[in-house]
Amino acid sequence: MKIADWVRSAESMGLPFTNIPAYCSFPMLVCLFYARLWTMGFAIIMTAVVWWLQRKGYTLSWMIRRARSKLRGERVSARPIWHVRRFSRLQDPGEEY
Repeated sequence: MKIADWVRSAESMGLPFTNIPAYCSFPMLVCLFYARLWTMGFAIIMTAVVWWLQRKGYTLSWMIRRARSKLRGERVSARPIWHVRRFSRLQDPGEEY
């Protein structure tokens, strides 16, 4: 039994002859303006990374947040920095050792 075409209308458009979603090829736009060998390589690598993330169920913004988390040591301060500096001292700031 044939499945109707409208059933697949919620799926995103893909690159021709592949199962890669069209938004994964966004880095290729850079190659339109700066056609160099290294920009083409960078765009192909980024397209592959975004496609791999999409297959795993993640987004590019998730990858950026994850990288920032790793760079800061996976520690996020819940309070503003002025609050941490004000109340983290165990002694009076005027008192010297």
